[in-house]
Amino acid sequence: FQSVVNAVRPTGYTPIAAALQQANSVFANANSETNRNVIYVVSDGLETCGGDPVAAARQLQASNAKVIVNVIG
Repeated sequence: FQSVVNAVRPTGYTPIAAALQQANSVFANANSETNRNVIYVVSDGLETCGGDPVAAARQLQASNAKVIVNVIG
């Protein structure tokens, strides 16, 4: 895990909403009865790509994926 995190290089953009929407599509087929669906958002805190992270989080909450979102900022 540490080597993967160390390999990440910031590019100056923070697409939080897009990342949550992509996670929603990944978890759309996950059986929440047999899987623990967890997302870790690691960010400097600001959506910088014009998305709406609150709306994306609400979509996740309304889905059947029963996702747990952990935010590390």
